[in-house]
Amino acid sequence: HWIVKGNYFSFMGANEKAIQCFRKAFEVSSDTATYAIFLEGHDWLSLNNIDEAEFSFEKLSRLIPDSFMP
Repeated sequence: HWIVKGNYFSFMGANEKAIQCFRKAFEVSSDTATYAIFLEGHDWLSLNNIDEAEFSFEKLSRLIPDSFMP
């Protein structure tokens, strides 16, 4: 449910609210954690915050290291 809310806010251009939702999704469910981090990273990119986006994607690569090319 937090992913859906985050996607809605992201679509509406409310990226900060979307990021909050994706972080909440990460906290409450390990099933959607990687997807939530991925979406969070994209919203940081939408805000032109490269440092935070990079941090999100690095966190994601630590969670599933074998899914990314070196």
